Amino acid sequence: MGTMKIIIADHNGLSREGLKSLVARLKPGAECLESDDFNSVFQLLSEHHDVGLLVADLKVVSPSGLDNLKLLRERWPHLNVALMTESQDVITMRDAFSLGVVGYLLKSESTMVLEQALQLIFAGGVYVSERFICEPMVENEQAVLSSLTPRQKQVLELLSDGLSNKEIGRLLALAEGTVKAHVAALLKVIGVKNRTQAANWARDRNLV
Repeated sequence: MGTMKIIIADHNGLSREGLKSLVARLKPGAECLESDDFNSVFQLLSEHHDVGLLVADLKVVSPSGLDNLKLLRERWPHLNVALMTESQDVITMRDAFSLGVVGYLLKSESTMVLEQALQLIFAGGVYVSERFICEPMVENEQAVLSSLTPRQKQVLELLSDGLSNKEIGRLLALAEGTVKAHVAALLKVIGVKNRTQAANWARDRNLV
């Protein structure tokens, strides 16, 4: 497998440098490509077909609305996208998750929180800043279900059967840490605190 490539897109050079340093610490050997506008993001993705993750300031990718994000998702459906923003607009956050982003972070977060977020994303999980969690992440059950990835639905079904992370990992051929990340993301998305509540939530809705 080749070196993991990550695009870091931000108008602010210092912000890009900070993220590059963080990635270098968490993912040694990863190659970081830099961009400061949407056109160069598009160009980099066209030139490098093995980019695994785009970490972008929302203003760079979609300065008004999420049209450019939709364009990226349509052109590169398997690209993982994590967005950073200064706004605590819950509606935009929900719309971004409906388009399949794997992360939505506030730029004011501490380095420790950013580190935890990237670790979760690198492990195959989904991260949303805690400051959004006090708001309902989705407004109805159908939106909850549509926001779950196929893998998260598999994990939900298996944990509802009482399987441990290790057992789920063995069945799905995933590392135990990756399963743990999926479970943590699941709990956030459906708005429960533990595995038992998640299993009950799924049974109450006849999902398992």
